[in-house]
Amino acid sequence: MQEKLKILVLTSLFPPYYVGGYELGCGDVVAGLRERGHAVTVLTSTYGVEQAQRDDFVYRVLDVDIRPVLQDTFAHQQHLYQRELTNIIATIEIVKMINPDIVYVWSIHNASLSCVRVLQRAGYRTAFFISDLWPFRSPAWDAFYYFPSHPLRFLYRCWLGLKLWRSTGVREKLPLTLTHVQFASGFLAQTIQAVKSVKQAIVIHWGVDGSRFLVERQPDRVRHRLLFVGQVVQHKGIDTLIEVVGVLHNAYGYTDLCLTVAGICLSETYLAELQAQTEDLGIRHAVDWLGMLPREQLPALYAEHDILVFPSRWDEPFSITVVEALAAGLVVIASATGGTPEIIQHEKTGLLFERDDVEGCAEQIIRVLSDPDLAYRLRTTGQQIVQTEYQMTTMVAKIEADLIAALR
Repeated sequence: MQEKLKILVLTSLFPPYYVGGYELGCGDVVAGLRERGHAVTVLTSTYGVEQAQRDDFVYRVLDVDIRPVLQDTFAHQQHLYQRELTNIIATIEIVKMINPDIVYVWSIHNASLSCVRVLQRAGYRTAFFISDLWPFRSPAWDAFYYFPSHPLRFLYRCWLGLKLWRSTGVREKLPLTLTHVQFASGFLAQTIQAVKSVKQAIVIHWGVDGSRFLVERQPDRVRHRLLFVGQVVQHKGIDTLIEVVGVLHNAYGYTDLCLTVAGICLSETYLAELQAQTEDLGIRHAVDWLGMLPREQLPALYAEHDILVFPSRWDEPFSITVVEALAAGLVVIASATGGTPEIIQHEKTGLLFERDDVEGCAEQIIRVLSDPDLAYRLRTTGQQIVQTEYQMTTMVAKIEADLIAALR
């Protein structure tokens, strides 16, 4: 008989309130573990709600900052201290009440990594699912525990640290042990293990419910509609994609080609810059800004397009969007960065171009638009690879096995 666990999932954001695929994936995994009979409780932030509350098995009580806050003013230091105090106390109270077999740590972005340290010191078993580079980006992820160089703020920080210790027992530089780590990609595992000691690590690729995205497509037609899905932030390379659309319009005569952008933008200034870029290139009419869509609308959005462009300029560890698009039968044209080449094999499951290579990206798009046979072959192979390698049920089964192993 399969062992049933009491699992506490610790994550900054949790659906239905989210900003990216990491949180959506966490929701899918939690649902999968609960379907397998495990008692899963989620401890997350109040993002999206007006005050702390409990929704069935989800406790929305932690303080989180959607944008990073560093100790560059006294007010910021006081804010970070209050955040640490609130989150540590809340975590201790809930863990004592639940008494989990294991604490399963997901993203703690801009919340309090100290909560994990406290639980490890108290003897709770921990496991991690890591889908980005937070283990060596601690100043942003764990800002309160880095002392400012400014002498007055340094002294103020020391005093706040003493207050926190008296209130919660948390001391400075309480170590974080990375053990039983599940990496979302081989690229991520190699990158982090090169600079930080990680024990008992495995790679578990993201999965999706492929049936949710399946659509009937015409094999002899490729619509002149490009799609971008993701956060509208600089490191995602959306400005490169806009330039590509400008090149296709102005240099290659694809004046009927348009781009749909679906995703949240947390900076009105950056969005204004991108819209000004479309104006300068004469393609403002060709770019449709949808903003953030409910997840339930994504299958229909994928069905309305034949090509997804994923132009990330940073080393994206692993993209759920790419897998979803493949499942929906889109041709994926992506930058060859991070873990993306683990999903997109060039000219087999999609097409790749070099980081920020406008002409290279435009060339791959033209290949797909002008060769329906190539498009059909790529989309068929892409859907097959999702069915065999990137199913959510497979991901959850691997996670379940690793959590059980962590307790032995």
